[in-house]
Amino acid sequence: MLDGIQDPAFPRLGHMPAFRQALDDRQLAELAAYLRQRFAPGQPPWADLPAAVARARAALELARNKPADSELAALKAEVEGFVASPPDRPSTLVRRLDAFEGLQARANLYRDVLQVHVADLEATLAVEELERSSPRAPPPLESLPEVPRDARRVIPWP
Repeated sequence: MLDGIQDPAFPRLGHMPAFRQALDDRQLAELAAYLRQRFAPGQPPWADLPAAVARARAALELARNKPADSELAALKAEVEGFVASPPDRPSTLVRRLDAFEGLQARANLYRDVLQVHVADLEATLAVEELERSSPRAPPPLESLPEVPRDARRVIPWP
């Protein structure tokens, strides 16, 4: 909802505008709650949606401004250094573990977003398969049964 869909996986999915600038966190939470209730009526409402929207917005903003790859590489090198030579102060390790938890939260957000994309793609593929397997065109005339001549009648046009 924040960034919209500018380049859909399939053209018939259409585009969706971005609501990052148009809706605040409360409005996005209300929209998400409505969509959940409307399209998943058998599912319970999401818990603490306003906080989840705020976390998602902050994580996506951070991800847009700072790719996680370089952070992960730096953190891996630092952890390998800690294994080889532990730091003198435990607070250094605690601070790096906090950084790791932040990266882990971002990775979980990416995973959740990708799961939604995969579910959408699977649903689209299922619909396309159903459309391919079900006949849409009328059967050819030669496959229709012959109507006896005496059963035919002319219906006058008004």
